[in-house]
Amino acid sequence: LDGKYGTDTLSENGTVIGFEYSGFETEDLGGKTYLKAYNNETTDFYNEGGTLVYADVRHLFDFYTGKYGEKYGAFDREGNVLLTFEYDEIKGAYKLEDSIIFAVKNEDKYGCVDDSGKKVISLLYDSISYVDRDDYALYFGVSSDGAKKLVGIYDGYGGLTSKTLFDYEGQFVILKANGKMYFRTKDSEYGYELYDYLGNRIISARGAYYSGKFKNIYVSHTPYDCFVAVDEDGDEYKFSVGGNRIITMYSFR
Repeated sequence: LDGKYGTDTLSENGTVIGFEYSGFETEDLGGKTYLKAYNNETTDFYNEGGTLVYADVRHLFDFYTGKYGEKYGAFDREGNVLLTFEYDEIKGAYKLEDSIIFAVKNEDKYGCVDDSGKKVISLLYDSISYVDRDDYALYFGVSSDGAKKLVGIYDGYGGLTSKTLFDYEGQFVILKANGKMYFRTKDSEYGYELYDYLGNRIISARGAYYSGKFKNIYVSHTPYDCFVAVDEDGDEYKFSVGGNRIITMYSFR
C-alpha cells in the first residue's frame, strides 16, 4: 500500500499489522519464529499471531536491544534476557573484555550499566556520549547542569570500575602516543593542558618553569613518541609520554 507493507489478517483472530514497513523477514529466537518488520526508522518483532513483542530493535554484536512493553532491555539470539527491560532508553552498547556496557536513561538521567544491571556510571547526568576506547578503558563524556566531565570505565582485578578523569570547558582533543590515549583540554586561566588515560594531568603551564599559557600541545613521532608544548612566546618544550620535561626546543621555531 503506497510502497509500504503490512497485513490484512495474520491469524484467526484477525490481527492486523499496519502498512508502515518497507519489508518483512522471519527471525528465529530461542526456537520461536518472529516476523521482523522494518523501515528506515525502526525494526519491530511480531510473534506468529501478529502481536508486537519487541519494538525499536537494534542488532548489536551478537545480541539485540529493544523495547518490551514500555521499557528497553537486551536479549540474545536464544531469547535470553541480557539486560532486564527497565530502562527508558538505551543509547548504545559497548564491549570491554568479557563485559557489555550499556549507556542508558531512566527518569531523565543518563549513566552506564553492565550486563548484570550493575551501575558503572551512576544515572545522575543530563547527557552521556561515547567518546572513544583504547586497550585500557571506554571513555564517555557526561554533563550535569552545564558542567562537563570525561569518565573512564576500566576492567580491573576487582571488576568494572569508573573514574572521573577531568572536568573540561568547551571541547577536548584526543592525542595518541605509544598506543595510549591522552586528552588535550583548554583551561581559561592556564591554556592547553594534557591528561593521560587515568586522568593524571601530566603537562600544564601551572608549573614554576613556565610563564603565561601553553597555546598548543601536540604529538611528535620523531625520533620517538613525545609531546611538544608551545607557550605564548612561541618557545617549545619537549615532554616524555609520562609528562617529564626533556629539553627546551628552540630549533623547532
